[in-house]
Amino acid sequence: MLSFDTLLDCVDIEKVKALKENKVFLLTGFNGDRLVVKADAVNKAQLKSANWTMNAIDPRARAKALKDTELAELRLFADMGVFQLEMLEKSGINQVNDKHPMRELQGSPGWDGTGDFTWFKMEAHTLIDMEKAYTLAHRPGKNKPADLSHITEFCTTLKGPGGLERLGEIIAVDLFNGYKDRFYPGGGFLFRQWKAIVNLGNVMLIMDSNNNLVPSGLDAVNRESPTWKQQVTADWSGHLLSDIARRRTFAGDVIDDIEHIFAPIPPTARRFKTPEPALGKHSKSVQRLIDGMRNGVKKIIQKVRDKGDKLGSLSKVDAGLFERYRLVSALRTDI
Repeated sequence: MLSFDTLLDCVDIEKVKALKENKVFLLTGFNGDRLVVKADAVNKAQLKSANWTMNAIDPRARAKALKDTELAELRLFADMGVFQLEMLEKSGINQVNDKHPMRELQGSPGWDGTGDFTWFKMEAHTLIDMEKAYTLAHRPGKNKPADLSHITEFCTTLKGPGGLERLGEIIAVDLFNGYKDRFYPGGGFLFRQWKAIVNLGNVMLIMDSNNNLVPSGLDAVNRESPTWKQQVTADWSGHLLSDIARRRTFAGDVIDDIEHIFAPIPPTARRFKTPEPALGKHSKSVQRLIDGMRNGVKKIIQKVRDKGDKLGSLSKVDAGLFERYRLVSALRTDI
């Protein structure tokens, strides 16, 4: 059986689907069970540090590095799959398909052997991401109508009870972790220059156990993420969590970016008047996001304290984690 909590075994895998950049793959078992594996340019310490904190907010976003035995099983599945595929192609039963997902798995950069990549597993979720939602609505392609279905789902989820608050919790963990690939002060550029959004593809909704869409903290680490062994630096994004003025400005930038995505389609409609905020009155949506960020910090603080209790003293947690904890707990005036 394919499961996050059991060791990966090639005999449990029936088929594979490439999801993204030859680095993310959906494995499906013979009983319909599913598991996602991903190769990313991070090390195990980065993965462990980032996910330890994110799991305080979103336990379903957990990720775990594959053990050596699991890596061998995954590689065996890919090699045997390509071998069988080549035999079928040579016999004329199958047409040659260079983009077959089995070949994509075997040819993934995750196997480069330099140690730059770590393979890890995640639970498979039904999800939608904001990059696809934005593209379908704002850039559907020539002679194609705007598809507002995903935009509508995002708007309904974030505006609904707990939606912006949940997103705020995820943002707080990202800032605490120094994660720069979702929302980050100064933003980034994809379809436009964003104030706070860096990677639309990492802003995701997943289906929870009650079949409701909720913001997700999946993909909480990248190559720049620090570990808890590393000391705090002056540019640590977590400083923002203890600065009420900067935090409010950043929360306003996040809401502004999201409102741009939710603005009326086609975008030319914006030329005539400022659209009504999709998330409600701007000051209220900003405050809801801030409330979520505050809740997120509280949950981080409690998780660190629990770890300290387990170890017998807070001084025994990793030095970098303790320093970050001290900064967001001792210097906060609003919790």
